[in-house]
Amino acid sequence: MCAIVDANMASRFFGDPVDEDLRPLWDWIARGRGALVAGGRNLDELSRVGDASRALRNWERAGRAWFAPHEEVEAETRLVEPQCRSDDPHVIALALVSKARLLCSGDELLHADFRNRELIADPRGSIYQDASHAHLLRHSKGCPFRAQRQ
Repeated sequence: MCAIVDANMASRFFGDPVDEDLRPLWDWIARGRGALVAGGRNLDELSRVGDASRALRNWERAGRAWFAPHEEVEAETRLVEPQCRSDDPHVIALALVSKARLLCSGDELLHADFRNRELIADPRGSIYQDASHAHLLRHSKGCPFRAQRQ
């Protein structure tokens, strides 16, 4: 499974030290059990946070991060924007382009969009907010972009 980290969690996720509630997600990616996807506006937002750029580059080299093509994310953003309640259609677009179905975010409107069957289906999206959601990481089904690389 691939995860998306929303900008509103980026400073906690990429902080030094990593926020304890986000540590299970960080470890899941760092140990290669899962992967992080970023792209479009989301990648721009994450890159402005602390050591995020360095971590993302390292993870990309290790096969633990994938950057979706900017143009694809932007095109999908324009398509889904009218259906979104949140101000984050770029995150929904990234999920559709990358097939990531795990979102780390504290934004309730984005949660509603991510769980909206008309936006994200087959499979449905899950939300990770704190360590109590670590069980979502155990139900990982692999990461679609990894299959593409082989």
